[in-house]
Amino acid sequence: MDVDVVSWKQERLRDALATISEVTEDLRRLQVAECSGKVDFSDSHNIAQICQGVAFILLAMWLIFANNSKVAVAQKAPLEERHKICATISTAVALFSGFFNILQLTAIDDFDLPGRSSSFTLNLSRPVEWLATCPIMQLKLVVLAGARVPAYRRFMMPLLSVAVLLCGTASMFTGDALRFAWYGFGLCFAVIMFYHNSLQISENSEGEESFFHGDSDFRKLSLLLVWTWFPFPIWFTVSVEGFGLIKDPFVIEMGWVLLNVVSKFSFIVLLQRMKMVHQNKMEAARQLYGLPPGDATTEHDLQTYSQQDFVGKAVSPRGGLNPTDYGLGHGEEAGSESKLVELVAETMVTMNLGTHSNRMMKLLVDSGISNTAVLERLNQDRCMDLNLPWALISSIQKRWTTEKMNMGQDQGGLVEKEDPFMKILEANRERISTKIPGQVGSNAGTPMNSGSQPMLDLGAFDEQITGAAYSAVYPLHEEMLSELKAMKEDLARQFENSQEAISQRMDFSQVTLLQTLGSIPLLGMGG
Repeated sequence: MDVDVVSWKQERLRDALATISEVTEDLRRLQVAECSGKVDFSDSHNIAQICQGVAFILLAMWLIFANNSKVAVAQKAPLEERHKICATISTAVALFSGFFNILQLTAIDDFDLPGRSSSFTLNLSRPVEWLATCPIMQLKLVVLAGARVPAYRRFMMPLLSVAVLLCGTASMFTGDALRFAWYGFGLCFAVIMFYHNSLQISENSEGEESFFHGDSDFRKLSLLLVWTWFPFPIWFTVSVEGFGLIKDPFVIEMGWVLLNVVSKFSFIVLLQRMKMVHQNKMEAARQLYGLPPGDATTEHDLQTYSQQDFVGKAVSPRGGLNPTDYGLGHGEEAGSESKLVELVAETMVTMNLGTHSNRMMKLLVDSGISNTAVLERLNQDRCMDLNLPWALISSIQKRWTTEKMNMGQDQGGLVEKEDPFMKILEANRERISTKIPGQVGSNAGTPMNSGSQPMLDLGAFDEQITGAAYSAVYPLHEEMLSELKAMKEDLARQFENSQEAISQRMDFSQVTLLQTLGSIPLLGMGG
């Protein structure tokens, strides 16, 4: 019986060793043998997977465009709405690019290019990705330009992009001299496309800007697209897909990756930044008129409100304001009040809200913000209490801080706070020097002749010094009073707590005493 068990265990051990040997041999063969990397298109499973992937891509594209305004309507919509639509389309571009780049990891899109001196395998997902995203980027430029660009550009610009990409793809799959013809056709279409991109800059600005001059966001976005797309045909020419000047597959693929990432990332990020800046500007303008965030009020309506505020006001073309219209610019704080008006006007013009400057000044004056000293002490909580737009207030404060820093740099990097006492003292010195010009300097201690020079009004001088000292000491006085009040409240609270504790102890002592007295007669009776 024991012999049979031992033989059975030995047989099982031999089977296990044989299995391990077979697995090891298979692993060694997989490490040495090359993968064919070919997809069998006759296999029904592969065909089903391809059809399923294409169907879901088409569904995603349909959902994106179905849940947004029609392109024809979007082109005539306000700029804020056009930015939202372009941002949604940018999301689709990023998703499609990510999907097709992951698809390049598989062998389903690998094709050998014919007629090349060196073998090169093309990932067809790359040109397919460009066909799915580049026309949409051209469409976004047309939508963003608005109604100033002709409506037919919504079809022409994407079709030009498709024509360029199809000619390039045909050139890759053509092995003879015909590929040079396809390349020439694609280059011609690219020149036409870039020309119309330049033309749209002039149309959007109504002739104020061109490809070579201008400072608008639309011009920057158009130039970015042209300059990041222009290297694509150059790299195509020098790679194996074109004329074969560069034959290293790694260098070729990394070049395509760099160009693709830079062009799409920079375009989408700049477009998103334009959207955020315009959205913040609109929200700030709505806050000026007491509208809630996200209100449907358009920029045209806000312009109408601003025109109503400017009735009867003399305003310069750059949004300058007159301090006297708001009761400012008089008295000792005239300089600070005028500076506040100047800061508001410059900030609103910088943010393209110059027509709303009058409304902003009304809000500040009605809230008691009449000079830069009060402006510096505003924060977000105080602005909420005063119903002031914090976004605009913070921008004005930043401009004022920058100007103070510049003044400090002009004076050696030091900005000193002005002492009210010293300010009055210097003013009196100047007044004395004008009244007694011969007594200022080294002979200041010489007694004055009452008959020849007017006497100095010492009483008024004392009053000014007293007022300056009071203004300097008053904040400290208020601070000390607040601290004493807090200490008083704290002591009162501690006294109440102590009194309550003493009362509780006294109550307990009385109860104990009564219980003791009540038990004495009982003890006597028991005795």
